[in-house]
Amino acid sequence: GSRQPGSESARMMPALYVRKARIVHPTGDPSFAVNQCMPAGVPEEESDPFLMCDEFGPTVSEGAHGNDSDEGFDVPWHPHHGMDILSYMVEGKGRHADSMGNRETFDSPGFQWLSVGSGIEHAEGGGTPAGERT
Repeated sequence: GSRQPGSESARMMPALYVRKARIVHPTGDPSFAVNQCMPAGVPEEESDPFLMCDEFGPTVSEGAHGNDSDEGFDVPWHPHHGMDILSYMVEGKGRHADSMGNRETFDSPGFQWLSVGSGIEHAEGGGTPAGERT
């Protein structure tokens, strides 16, 4: 049959439920908290292990560090495997380093996409000049 706008078959699928995001500490450091809607807000049996969504900031930067340094990351080195990571910057400058030797700083608004495959360690943050919001 036809799927014309307004037809019975073109209606949107109903939402089963809406859950609030939760504050979590993904690195294990209680001083680093993120607002996580997936998977923290969804029971394990209902979530995809390859999908997560964290929100943090804005915060005031303590200073920028160059791509030639492993110092000054707001989110310290931590591992991931079997997923893609999309970091989206609303304000400031994003900064990324990983165990494959990649180093990058990118402007906002903008994003950085990382396919981690079987495993990688990475760190984020520290690209925004001191006193600016990130």
